[in-house]
Amino acid sequence: MELEHRTVSRYRLRPEASRATARRMNRRFLATLVAVVALVLAAYGAGLRDPGRGFDALVVPFALLLVLAAFSYVRRMRRFRARWASFEISLEEEAIGRAVVGFPPVRILRAEVAAIEDVPAGLAVRARDGRGLVVPRELEGYERVRATLAGWGTIAARGR
Repeated sequence: MELEHRTVSRYRLRPEASRATARRMNRRFLATLVAVVALVLAAYGAGLRDPGRGFDALVVPFALLLVLAAFSYVRRMRRFRARWASFEISLEEEAIGRAVVGFPPVRILRAEVAAIEDVPAGLAVRARDGRGLVVPRELEGYERVRATLAGWGTIAARGR
């Protein structure tokens, strides 16, 4: 019995590209925090019936909110860095796969590909059974992966 030799090319995310993604995450987190503070202040102001109670009653709730936000932020960034560092696209002659910490691996055979779409994040590869993966533009070797996938079928434009 002869073993088939498969050539697998592996591609990882560019480390420097993580800074831009982290900045976007930071802006979203800050916007969410500001919105929560505004809602708490609005709810407090709407319920303020006793003129003797001032805004000093908000010190403990805001302190708690800041502590929870800090823990959430640290956890989110730790998870982001682990996922960024572990993200990998593997490309074989007859299959493409994606592995990343915290998500089940995906492997799609070339014969199973239903669509390859150009999306804002990169390329979306979809299998006939509904599975899919995204090849992000931040990938080292993105153009090589794109060229290989273009040989598998037409890359449809969508969502740009």
